[in-house]
Parts: sequence; structure tokens; C-alpha cells
Amino acid sequence: MTPKSTLVISYQERVNDDGEVFKEVTSEKEFDSYEEAEAYLLSQESANYKIVSNNPFASPVPLEALKNYKLIYSSDIGIPDPDAGMVPEVKIFEYIEG
Repeated sequence: MTPKSTLVISYQERVNDDGEVFKEVTSEKEFDSYEEAEAYLLSQESANYKIVSNNPFASPVPLEALKNYKLIYSSDIGIPDPDAGMVPEVKIFEYIEG
């Protein structure tokens, strides 16, 4: 899986009135490739930069395909994915010794 684009955000840690620490996103920059985003991230002096995805169904980093897994169940109920339309709410895979 190769991301179509990769997003880098910067953030600052803040404290709310109850004393709870949270991170506030202060900027975002989109890159055409993960490698460009990673180079940008490594060039920053602050550690307050992260590679993220704004889609919970899409990884912001390249992933290798899993091997030795067989889909054995896929639910009829779906969840909307902005990139792929409806995706099954549940998928169950079986590991096959290979």
C-alpha cells in the first residue's frame, strides 16, 4: 500500500483550564510522496512535527502487503470511506501457515 499523498502537521502542547495537556495542530503541509514528507520532517528543528492521515482508513506511510492471510468473513454493513466508498465494518482473516 502506497499513500496517494502524505500529510505533515506541526503542533504545540497546550494546557486547558482543568490542567489537562493537549496538542493543538498549528499547521499542515501535504506532500506528493511519503519520501518527500519524511525529508521535510527530518529537516525540522522541532520534534513537534508528525506524519499523519486525515482518513482513518488510509495509512500515511507505505505498508507491505500481508502474506499468508485469507479473508474468511466480510460484513454486509459498511462504513463510508472518503477514498473507497463503503467498506465492510468487519473483516476477519485467517492466518495460513506457509
